[in-house]
Amino acid sequence: LVSVGASQHDNPDRSGQFIADLVRDGGMYLRIGACAQALCYVAAGRLLAAWEPLVSPWDDLAGMLIVREAGGLTTPFPKQVIVGKRHPVLAAAPGIWPRVSPLLEQVKDAPS
Repeated sequence: LVSVGASQHDNPDRSGQFIADLVRDGGMYLRIGACAQALCYVAAGRLLAAWEPLVSPWDDLAGMLIVREAGGLTTPFPKQVIVGKRHPVLAAAPGIWPRVSPLLEQVKDAPS
């Protein structure tokens, strides 16, 4: 079960493509509506993974750290945190990372 986000600042086809690829690969998804909460659910083991196409640093950096401290994997932290600069984030349990990380690659080149 993977939390899939969407952003009004991004092309909705990016989230749609991620969902289509996830379901095609046998996964299921839900929409929580808050990146930080989804990341905490991954850290707590309530979700296998969480993906957001475009989030601000204050919505995900603490959650990414919590996932990592709990033994999970995430996309890299931004090299430089710039207020107002959004980026994609994926977090997952180690056992599911090999299955969900290719989905990130499939949508990263989609138009934003």
